[in-house]
Amino acid sequence: MLELQLVNGKRYHKGTPLQTRGTILVDFGQYKRAKKYIILAHIEDIINGSPNAPAGQTLKLAGISESDLELIFKEAQDHILLHADSPILFPEEIYQKIQYQIEYGSIGELSKQSVFTNPVYLKELWDRVEQSAETDDNAFKRRTLESLAQYLFSSIEGMYSKPSQIAGPYELDGIITNISNHPFLSRLDTYIPIECKNWKEPIGSPEITQFIGKLNLFQCNNGILLSKNGIKEKTVNELRKDAARRNGIYVFVFSERDIKSILNGNDIISLLIEKFEELKFSIKI
Repeated sequence: MLELQLVNGKRYHKGTPLQTRGTILVDFGQYKRAKKYIILAHIEDIINGSPNAPAGQTLKLAGISESDLELIFKEAQDHILLHADSPILFPEEIYQKIQYQIEYGSIGELSKQSVFTNPVYLKELWDRVEQSAETDDNAFKRRTLESLAQYLFSSIEGMYSKPSQIAGPYELDGIITNISNHPFLSRLDTYIPIECKNWKEPIGSPEITQFIGKLNLFQCNNGILLSKNGIKEKTVNELRKDAARRNGIYVFVFSERDIKSILNGNDIISLLIEKFEELKFSIKI
């Protein structure tokens, strides 16, 4: 039908064969491939002026969110307007524009389902961190931030956080044991050290250099740095990028801004994914 379009210079509606192929793939248990073909069928229906045809209903039954359906509709309409003079429209061209958002959105939904953070309790822990900043008790300051880190990462399904540990010549503020089945988290280390800095100032290059040294010593490719007031971005980020490029060591930095982001509804796994992408490709850092 696509070839006939090109030969005859006219458009043929391809919704039915695409929908049929998707339905058959469902019967054979090939759900990912089926989803793609049914989305293509839905795009064809939108192009044909029938957005409520069976493919759209099938996607709703399959659990595709309303926001994703709106995204598909908007991109299809924009594409139709952009190519108003052309009788031949490929649904794959529209799918290509939305694929990342649709697939990443699925990971985002999985991430939310894999996190069990109680925002009220997290807020209480953060209040304790802020209250500790008013004292001169360094042990209390450290303990409050370590408690927050331990709870935050233990709230992820498949992650378990041990408290402060003496490890050889160093002390680790926490160690995450990661046995998660999440498609992103499962690719991280089984053991992920945590460093906590409840300081009034952002941390600088000596502290990050020492933490990277700990990770290197223990042959850990991932580490969590929780700093209440963040980092001295220019110098510390250069060291983080260098460690990632040369040694494959990724230091994920969390600060007050990230905690407040989680309190406002964002999930920690999605933040970890964003931080990994930013560090790996030097995006905005």
